[in-house]
Amino acid sequence: MSTSRVTGLFYGPPLADGDHRTLEIVTALEAAVPGVRLDHVVTSAGTAGALPDRDAFLREASARREFPFVFHGDEARYVGVRGREPPAILMPARQAMLEVWVTLPLAEPVASLAEAVGQIGNAARASWGAASPIAAAATIALQIMFAGRPLPAGLPGLLPPDKLLDPLVPHCLGWLNYWSERTAHELGFPDGARDAVLLQRSLRIGNAWVVRLTDEPLDLERDDHRALLRDIYDRFPAIGGRV
Repeated sequence: MSTSRVTGLFYGPPLADGDHRTLEIVTALEAAVPGVRLDHVVTSAGTAGALPDRDAFLREASARREFPFVFHGDEARYVGVRGREPPAILMPARQAMLEVWVTLPLAEPVASLAEAVGQIGNAARASWGAASPIAAAATIALQIMFAGRPLPAGLPGLLPPDKLLDPLVPHCLGWLNYWSERTAHELGFPDGARDAVLLQRSLRIGNAWVVRLTDEPLDLERDDHRALLRDIYDRFPAIGGRV
């Protein structure tokens, strides 16, 4: 897979009986990125297979409380999404959650990427989500402090999710951050004085916020992007806790 991609994770309530979010998330993503149709799956032979009736497939999976991986069949514009329920013991407050993972081409317009983050978050009824270019996401993941893991220079060490107490509080920051109304309130966002610059790059989608940290894709090889990320962790010290 190309490194010129954005990956994101979103966290909301687990799938329940009669839950329609699986199909809603997929169709919301398609609407945010026009021209994309998520109607392919990986076959047992490891190849891409087209679904004759994608919606029925997703409805049947949802009835089993599953969210299978579906993707756009054109490799030149590869978009994919899937969901899973991590073990509750690994989540904040040991609360069961649906984790939605998405991958998008970094070449998509920033407005489309931000819209996709907002629409996925809303459709998933997520508390929060974070999406970043792959390289930045890998560096951010290293902030979570497990034994023996080195800390990226200048960035704060974050607690593993199972050490966090509030499911509304994000585990980390990303380039594009989805914060539900409740999560934003929990974080104290927006504050007109302290968040003036962030608000210039933020988008309201329904009652939720999509908060973009930098105009260009987040690049943690750049000193100015590292400094900005560090400053925003200082602004929201609850995010990720602190080691």
